[in-house]
Amino acid sequence: MTAPHPTCEVEVRPEVTILRPVGRFGLEANAIIDRAVNKAIAGRPRRVVVDARGLEFIASMALGQLVILARKVGAGGGSMQVQAASPEVRDLLARTRLGELLHLADALDADCG
Repeated sequence: MTAPHPTCEVEVRPEVTILRPVGRFGLEANAIIDRAVNKAIAGRPRRVVVDARGLEFIASMALGQLVILARKVGAGGGSMQVQAASPEVRDLLARTRLGELLHLADALDADCG
């Protein structure tokens, strides 16, 4: 089911920062993911999880924002992981060779639900 407008909630917890993108992140939605990434980076998180259960599609510019997030979190000694992505999103990440950089996981960690 497609959300009327893409959204990306950012939840900052002491142990993890969680991004929850929902919908289709085409070029027109780049500002939404950009704001979410900037909010996540501002807190200098040690661990970031992208809860990708609601992510239906992601265009190259939004993927670039996730790469920036992964690199900045990693540079600060932290880790980032994309969890519970749909088969379509997982396939896209595999084809673009970003799956390893974004540390794909099949399921959402229990502490991130």
